[in-house]
Amino acid sequence: MSRPLQFRSRSRLFFPIWIAVGLICFFVQYALWFSFALTPLQKQYFNSYLMIPRGHSTGAGRRAKAQVWWVSKTAPKRKPEIAVESDVVADPVSKNPALPLNLSPKAQAAGWTGLVSARQVVSADGLEKVLREGFFDDESLSRLLLTPVLFGAALFVTVLLIRNRIRAGSSHEDRHGRRTRGPELVSDWGANKAERDGGIKLRLKPTFGILPSSFPIPRRLESSHILLMGDTGSGKSNAIRQILREIQKRGEAAIVNDPAGEFVQEFYNAERADFVLNPLDERCPSWNLSNEVYDYGTSDAIAAAMLPEKEHEKAFFTDAPRRVLSRLLKSRPSVQELLAWMADPAEIERRLEGTPQAAYLDRNAGPQRGGVLASLNMIADSLALLPEQDKKRGFFETTQWGFKRTQWVFMTSKPTMRDRILPLHSAWLDLLILRMMEPCANEAKPVWFVLDELASLNKLPQLHTAVTENRKYEIPVVLGFQGRSQLEKRYGQDAEAMLSQPATKIFFKTSEPRAAKWVSETLGEIEVERLKESRTPKLFGSKKTYAMEIATKPLVMASEIAGLEPLRGYIKQGNRVMPVSFALTPLRKLQAEFIARKMTVPEPRSVPPPIPEPPLKSSQQDAVSEQKTVDLKDVVIPASSPVEAQAPQKESSKFEKPKSPFERKKWTDKGTPREWDQSRWID
Repeated sequence: MSRPLQFRSRSRLFFPIWIAVGLICFFVQYALWFSFALTPLQKQYFNSYLMIPRGHSTGAGRRAKAQVWWVSKTAPKRKPEIAVESDVVADPVSKNPALPLNLSPKAQAAGWTGLVSARQVVSADGLEKVLREGFFDDESLSRLLLTPVLFGAALFVTVLLIRNRIRAGSSHEDRHGRRTRGPELVSDWGANKAERDGGIKLRLKPTFGILPSSFPIPRRLESSHILLMGDTGSGKSNAIRQILREIQKRGEAAIVNDPAGEFVQEFYNAERADFVLNPLDERCPSWNLSNEVYDYGTSDAIAAAMLPEKEHEKAFFTDAPRRVLSRLLKSRPSVQELLAWMADPAEIERRLEGTPQAAYLDRNAGPQRGGVLASLNMIADSLALLPEQDKKRGFFETTQWGFKRTQWVFMTSKPTMRDRILPLHSAWLDLLILRMMEPCANEAKPVWFVLDELASLNKLPQLHTAVTENRKYEIPVVLGFQGRSQLEKRYGQDAEAMLSQPATKIFFKTSEPRAAKWVSETLGEIEVERLKESRTPKLFGSKKTYAMEIATKPLVMASEIAGLEPLRGYIKQGNRVMPVSFALTPLRKLQAEFIARKMTVPEPRSVPPPIPEPPLKSSQQDAVSEQKTVDLKDVVIPASSPVEAQAPQKESSKFEKPKSPFERKKWTDKGTPREWDQSRWID
């Protein structure tokens, strides 16, 4: 049952109480130290050692005196001797409480039979020297008492910290009101303690700077995906590095988008036969494109990934080259064969002959034909970077990899060549996502998709499917990006569903106001119950009145998100939100970030002569020849002339309508377009 909401009392006994607590802590530590740290003879002489006067005299020329009770060992017909540590042992059941000691077996073997305690008054200085050197290991009284004082102070600080932890919730309620509904802001002490089932653990800064701390992601929530969002340098890559180390420790595989090349340095393993999919890197294998296309759906997926939709462009201008490329891929060509086709428009026409896609390359639709060929040339620029097939280099195909799922896959790039490599990365990622939905040899171990800097990739048509449906196939996806606007620009309305799917959301510093507000709304709002106090001044004193207020406010303000320090953030799981401070995970440079591949500039292919235009009819030939030699403006053509049908309309004719069925309506006024010809290719 929660405590009643009330204002915190300001008791005058606050400081005396804590002084008493400090004294109690000291005496507790003193008792423990006296019981377990001192030897039996040290305990016997400690009071005498403590009561010795130091630095004082009792009179002129007379030194201070002190009394001591010496412990001596006795035996018949032998002179008593002062006992040493090896002569005595503790005797808890001794009948003499003033001397709870007994002879040790060694002393008994030497012929001693008993212990006695005798009082003696001696010089204080001499007694202090004898006790310090003979029984207290040459330690002064102040040095001896320093140990219980320090331990008492440590105990007092521990009590204060525990009290602050316990009072943290109530102190927050006193300042901000009591939460009645909405998400709960929890501490790292209580978060997921019952969820330690072998899931991913995110290392946090040690509690009190000493105790190790971590945030476990339950294994049952791993396949529900992880989202990381924050500005550059806020800590996203640091958290992703921790996730990858956990994946490697568990022996699972990962597909990593690594545009900066920092993850390949630590996690690439040549003995594991990992892949580096960067055509400019020496470690990049040859792509076996012909084995990728085994059904019509695969060719459509490759074409859609390589030719993404463009902003402010009609779907037709993207769909046309996609259909042509998909049709070419259905012939299952190699990369070199596909490049040869793209270099020869006549060859493309020949392979599309008799198919519905042939209409996209109609010679009468010049802008449309040119746009399709230009898009194919852009794809050819990317494919030309791939290394040629070589057994020494090895081969990569997603079908074979998807059946084994043991090697890691890294997709790296250089900023200068990133735009040319993007179509390849998009196609590979989409194919890998599709392969995850097929049977494999080892279905027990999941494969992680770790996509850092997601906005650096083209729109991945299959990523929406991976985030919304791959939970059925136990395929975890880790999405890292800087702001919500980046995803909205790439994926449009689909971005909303992609952002809402991950069960674990990690938010770092976000300076963009719109993104920070969205993070605040995602963390949730709470309903709080506040106690309001009002005071009415009166002649003698004032009158206090109290009222209860219910208000709604954000759990975390947008300004708090924008002001976070590096490595600090919030983790949201379900209805719980936890503020965290991640531990710094240094980069381990075990492998080279990039190994340049020696590339040769390919010689331009010989282009066959263009296909001749169909021959004109005789009347058309006469008209054309006459147009070449005679200026029609100066000639009056009779109505019965055979050229009348082919001659251009007179200048007095106001509008002209094109005859091509593939062009949109275009009206001209004396040769000047009145409306933009939308059939022109927009690239």
